[in-house]
Amino acid sequence: DWIILSGHRPFMSSDQDEYDQHNPNGPFMTILGPMLLQYHVDLVLTGHMHMYERIFPYPPDNSTVPGTTNVFKNPSSPVYLVMGSGGCFIHETLMEPAPAWSANRQQKYGYARLQFTNKPQPTMHFEFRLTEENKVGDEMWIIKDKSTGQPTIVHQKP
Repeated sequence: DWIILSGHRPFMSSDQDEYDQHNPNGPFMTILGPMLLQYHVDLVLTGHMHMYERIFPYPPDNSTVPGTTNVFKNPSSPVYLVMGSGGCFIHETLMEPAPAWSANRQQKYGYARLQFTNKPQPTMHFEFRLTEENKVGDEMWIIKDKSTGQPTIVHQKP
């Protein structure tokens, strides 16, 4: 089973203008963050900021498959996506350098594509599709592999 929470305001975002509200110590994470862990939320999908940003599983865990920055195996924390890149485009002022928890951020028009498979193990594949370039701008996998043994190998596009 997959649990996806969707809402308007992001829990976390590296946009400078509202960073006090959308950071690991901000009100969303402080008040609602423990519930996301309690109910094993896999993905938090929000908007509001007129940009795209993918946040590593937070709080940090050891789920990132070695050699990748976008494949997560049995994460104990949700991945956060800010998908505010489909409508009115405003150039956001981003924190520089990017916080360590920010995996990818782009100020381009785009949309999300999610695919779910069950074999060989339950996997969610997410793509941030760039509208104007008609290509993948970012992607990630969440793998629910309860077996023991070698890490799952997933093709990672450059």
